[in-house]
Amino acid sequence: MNAVAGVWRDPAKRDPLLAAALTVFGQVEAWSSAEVDGPRAAVAAVVAVMTLATAWRRRAPLAVALLTIALVLTSEATWNVPDAIAAPVLALLLACYSLGAHASLRTAATGLVLVLAPLLAFALWQDKGLDDFLFLGTIFAGIWASGRLVRSRRGLAAQLADRAVLLEHERDQQAILAAAAERNRIARELHDVVAHCVNVMVLQAGAERRVLGNGRPETVETLQAIEHTGRQALGELRRLLGIVRAEGEDPALEPQPTLAELHTLVEHARRAGLDAKLRVEGEPRPLPPGLELSGFRIVQEAVTNTLKHAAATSATVTVRYRPGALELEITDDGAGVPDHDKTGGGHGLIGMHERVAIFDGTLDAGPRAGGGFRVSVRLPVERDHA
Repeated sequence: MNAVAGVWRDPAKRDPLLAAALTVFGQVEAWSSAEVDGPRAAVAAVVAVMTLATAWRRRAPLAVALLTIALVLTSEATWNVPDAIAAPVLALLLACYSLGAHASLRTAATGLVLVLAPLLAFALWQDKGLDDFLFLGTIFAGIWASGRLVRSRRGLAAQLADRAVLLEHERDQQAILAAAAERNRIARELHDVVAHCVNVMVLQAGAERRVLGNGRPETVETLQAIEHTGRQALGELRRLLGIVRAEGEDPALEPQPTLAELHTLVEHARRAGLDAKLRVEGEPRPLPPGLELSGFRIVQEAVTNTLKHAAATSATVTVRYRPGALELEITDDGAGVPDHDKTGGGHGLIGMHERVAIFDGTLDAGPRAGGGFRVSVRLPVERDHA
């Protein structure tokens, strides 16, 4: 069944099959109808030409329509064929539809006139009156109009498909730019964390060197090397920050936030009208500064999304200190994060993914079974900081 459906959906295969079926039907009529007034072989040959021509109805609709109307009227005048058998009429109807569906408007309109004009002339010549012409002409024009409607719908569908591809491409590009911007932001923040750690190391080495004085010269020399290397590292970090800092952006003067400041974040959410709660499971312990910063930013982004997009009334932030990992879970009772934020419109989840990826963590975000939205993050912690 799938193979048959595939063949039927392919116009290059469907048109010959349709023409062949119509030809077989026409031949059966031509050889069996008692009303045919003429030699069977000649009638069968003319009918075969009309029906087989429909195989080219898509590639040459005007030529097929003109050939069909010419043979229909000729065979009617000579052997009374269209009145005796239905295949020629069906071929002409198919030709009129194809003219409307597969030709430009100018060609299609010209073809319709060239079909109806001989039909009118034939009706007047045969003294059949205008009633027969109006009846047949209305049918052929209606079939032609249905073809034009199908062509218009196909054109609209193609435009919408192209538009969808363009919008998807733009969305992907925006997501790429948002990810790059988020990486720059993370780099700037981690610079402050690393610079602070190096600066502490330099200060401690200098203080220890001064305490030792002239004693233990080898240790003093090592501490001097640590100070010198640390100051060089700070200088390189400042130059690196200049590369990733946005043009005209001033360096941050405030210290980077940690998980200990989540209480303040939750309090701000309460003041904004959200019934927010903070739960801490496990014993809090020292974590790498960069991981603490990323954990805080992830919670901050999730709570911000809840306030801006979810239309929620309550939210819960859960921090779990597990052996070898930090787990974060943010849940709310709202309508969830809209699709534009998931795909790059708000860039919230993109930023979370970038921060989680730094630490080879995992992120799961989506609607909850009982309603609302849930963000779950797991960040592995090295044993040195356990």
